[in-house]
Order: sequence, then C-alpha cells, then structure tokens
Amino acid sequence: MYYQKQFNNKNKKHNNLIFNILFKTTICLIFVFKILKFSNFYLLGYHNTNLYVNVKNAIEPQKAKANIIITHDIGESSQEYERLTNFLNANNYNTITYDLRNHGQSIQNHDNLGDIEDDKIFINDLHKIITFLKKQNNLKIFLLGHSLGSIINNCYVYKFQDIDGVINTATYSKILNKTKKILESKSINQNEKIIIMDNYTESERLTLRLEEISNRITTVTTRFIYNTMILMITQFQKNLINYEFYYPKPILLLHGKKDNIIDYTHSKELFELIQSPDKTLKLYSTSNHNLLNNNFYTSIYKDILEWLNNRISI
Repeated sequence: MYYQKQFNNKNKKHNNLIFNILFKTTICLIFVFKILKFSNFYLLGYHNTNLYVNVKNAIEPQKAKANIIITHDIGESSQEYERLTNFLNANNYNTITYDLRNHGQSIQNHDNLGDIEDDKIFINDLHKIITFLKKQNNLKIFLLGHSLGSIINNCYVYKFQDIDGVINTATYSKILNKTKKILESKSINQNEKIIIMDNYTESERLTLRLEEISNRITTVTTRFIYNTMILMITQFQKNLINYEFYYPKPILLLHGKKDNIIDYTHSKELFELIQSPDKTLKLYSTSNHNLLNNNFYTSIYKDILEWLNNRISI
C-alpha cells in the first residue's frame, strides 16, 4: 500500500513535469511565432478562386508601421520578392505577397495557366486581399507593383480608393506597339499561347535561387495579353482623363533607364501627365527592367523605404 502510494506520487510528479515542459514549450513557440510571424495560406478570391498569399510581419510586430502589398509581374510568382520583403520586414513593415490568378501556386487548373477571363478579375482579387487585411489591423496600406503589377495598381486606385499610396516599378503610360503586333498575328478568340520573354537573360539581373523561380510560368494566352496589356491600360488612360489627370493617391514611380522591355519614358510621361501634388519619379541610369532584383537593388530599396517613411508621418 505504501509502495503503491509512493509510486502514484512519483507518477503524478512525472506527469506534472511533462505537462509543465509541454506548457512552457507551447508558450515559447507562441511567443516565437508572434515575434517572427509569417504564414502562407489560400485566400478565396473573386469568383471563389483560391489565391496563394504570404503574410510576413515586421521584425517588431508591435512597432509595425504599415502594410505593403506586393503584386508581381507577368509570368512571375511572389517567391521572387523575398529579398524585398525581408528588407521591408527588417524596417518594421508588414508585407503581403500573393500569386496572381493562374500564376505560381494560385494555379488550380493547368488548362487555365496564364489565362484570365476579363480585365476586372485582377483588380477584384486585390480588393479581396485588402478587405482581408483590413480585418487584421488598422495600419496604412500601400500597394507596390512591378510592371503588370503596376497596371493592376493603377486601375485599382480609381475603382477602390481604400489604400494610402502606390509604388510602381517599370510601369506603362500607354499600350506598347509590340503588344499590338503580337495580337495582330494571333487569334484572341482561339486563345493561343504566347511565350513570355525570359528576363533572366538580362546581364544585370541577380541570379535567383532555384526555389525562387520554380513557380514561374513561361506562357500566357492571347486573352490574357488582351485583357491586361490592352483593356486595363486603356481603362487607366480613361480614368486619368475623366479625373482630369488627378491620381487619387500618393505615387512613387521607379524605372531603370536600361529597361529594354518597357522604356523608362513611360514612367516619365506618366509623371508629367499626373497633376496630383504628391508624386515622385526616380530614374536609375544603371538599372534594367527588373530593377527590384538587379545588382543595384540596394539604392532602390532605400528610396522605397524613404518614401514610405515620409508617408507614414503624414
């Protein structure tokens, strides 16, 4: 009886010890998760399509300054912006990256790879992400878009004026002549595939890790090109005219002078057209189209940070 009682006490102490260890470990894990919080998940986008989203908190979450939503270029995936998100996180900005519909890890049906049904879908997908984000915190929201991402941003700010500023890199001011030529030689109705130019051949682009480019796509459809590079740009031009060239939000335009895909004069022309007071243009003489991922990215990141910090204090 005595030995049984002693055994039970030891067993109870042992169980308590295990419980305490597990409890403390759980608390530590929760603490670490809160400090270094990041999460990958699928968010229900427009027309019930899942969008792959990656949320990364500022290095000091309690001191987070704002939320930055990054929209990638045609054919890319959100993975290619990890260097930029790490930089912004280290400077206490939350970042949200996502794979565009039928790109990267947002591809649900490979038959629809690189396709889009109409020119409103990307804008409405972005709105779904912003609506979700506004439920998480009350911080300011800034949109950062590269090339195609900048087209989406420019259309978004006229339809939904629920963000606080826009950063566009390698943006368009008008439809490219080469886009018109491509569509003249292809059938939009048959939705033919078009091979995307491989920007990794650019000599000044940083070599990205294999995992950073593993979710790239190499083709898009003629319908995709028509909806984005024709209809969306046309809609943005109409909005500019209808608003008497007023851009609804503060805007930072960044462009490389060595860009051989979209000439830097597009950003320069757009800057001159916009009549809003809070507009900034930065041109980089040594940078090409992929200025966020080239050998001169550090100075570009610093310019982005300075612009953001100035808008936070307003």
